[in-house]
Amino acid sequence: MEHTAPSIDAQHVDGELRSLFATLLDIDPSEIGDDNDFFELGGDSLMVIKLVARIRRKLNTELTPGDVFDHPTVAALSTFLKANTQLS
Repeated sequence: MEHTAPSIDAQHVDGELRSLFATLLDIDPSEIGDDNDFFELGGDSLMVIKLVARIRRKLNTELTPGDVFDHPTVAALSTFLKANTQLS
């Protein structure tokens, strides 16, 4: 039987992304502002692969590592996901 992750309401995407950034970067979510760059906070290309996998699972949506490179902040990635994916 295939497991389907629960869908996340579009208004909660920012918080979910901030939490995922924080977990991977091992920092407190309150230290991550909407416009803090994932890479400037210590992220690297290997972490992007992990981030994409976790976003796919948590938000039940598709994106590529290139999407994170193009939209490296919580605000930019959230806006991208809301505009280009099937979030509920």
